[in-house]
Amino acid sequence: MGQIQINPGDLKGLIGNMKGSMTSFLNTADAMDIQFSENTLKFTNTLETRFNDLKGQLQDMANGTIASYSHMSSNIDQMTEVDRCILF
Repeated sequence: MGQIQINPGDLKGLIGNMKGSMTSFLNTADAMDIQFSENTLKFTNTLETRFNDLKGQLQDMANGTIASYSHMSSNIDQMTEVDRCILF
């Protein structure tokens, strides 16, 4: 049986990098925009509606992931020595 020691600073750095990547993803989702100047065709109405639904789902996913990363990061400070050891 072995053991891996976790450095809380490194773990917070990793989570911070993941949070930064997800924030970039969220910014990209926020910037997505599709509009048809004259929505007279049912196809364009449907396409615009589906695209905006997808955009909303991507934003919800990114916001939820960012919140999870923030929660994990704040919990690292509460780790004990036992928590920092992973046995394998």
